[in-house]
Amino acid sequence: MSEASKSQRRNYISAIEEYEISSRIYVASTGYEKHEARPRERCLKAIFQDYAESESITIESGSVDHLDRNLINRSVSERIRFPRVMHIEPNREPLLWSPDIIAWAYGRGGEWKKSVEPLIEKVSIV
Repeated sequence: MSEASKSQRRNYISAIEEYEISSRIYVASTGYEKHEARPRERCLKAIFQDYAESESITIESGSVDHLDRNLINRSVSERIRFPRVMHIEPNREPLLWSPDIIAWAYGRGGEWKKSVEPLIEKVSIV
């Protein structure tokens, strides 16, 4: 999104609206934590809790996949129920683009945030 033109950004958001896609946003401040993984972990735990009855969750694959797997393994050992988690490259799953676009606009604020507010089902501060 950061490299897209303003008109492309508007087109992307319009396409999401057309397909009636909604998103939930999980916000964790990093504060003074020594490890960036902790805010992500809080977000993932909240997602697992919110979607415990879902069959699966698809997460964009990246450099922190191993941290996600550690959290999943700990959860399994603690017998916490959560859906099957799949890490997939964004070029292999276009549906991952929608939450990225919505999150970008929400984080950007101003007119962009207002344009995606109808697409946001819930914002959770974790």
